[in-house]
Amino acid sequence: MQFFVANFSSGDKYGGLHTEESDQVYQDWRKRTQRLRYQFKSDISKLLEMSDLDQLFMVEDGQNPTILTMYYRGEISLETFVIMNQILNFFPQFDSQIEDDIMWPDTRNLCHKYIGFLDVDVKVFREILKNKLDI
Repeated sequence: MQFFVANFSSGDKYGGLHTEESDQVYQDWRKRTQRLRYQFKSDISKLLEMSDLDQLFMVEDGQNPTILTMYYRGEISLETFVIMNQILNFFPQFDSQIEDDIMWPDTRNLCHKYIGFLDVDVKVFREILKNKLDI
């Protein structure tokens, strides 16, 4: 099951046929989920190097905000993006302000489906975020 979750979450609509590439996707996913706290801290540092917290979520003229752009570029992980939404609940804002009607809806749907398979204690990650922000 985890093999399919890993491949679905990478954007493979078929869940990965058993190929070298799908095996690598699964191995990379396992590494990310096993070191999720470290990955989250690292991604938060990257985000905060780009901008302050408020600026990361600003949608200007219907364009993608910084955090979404960084996710699309592979600069932060899907897991970090999903956990950040669990903490800050920015998807409703994106829904109403982002004008992209192709990529964003697909990304939002992927995130909503993926969260059921991502076993995280949101309180722990909220504390990690607070510590990174020195709050």
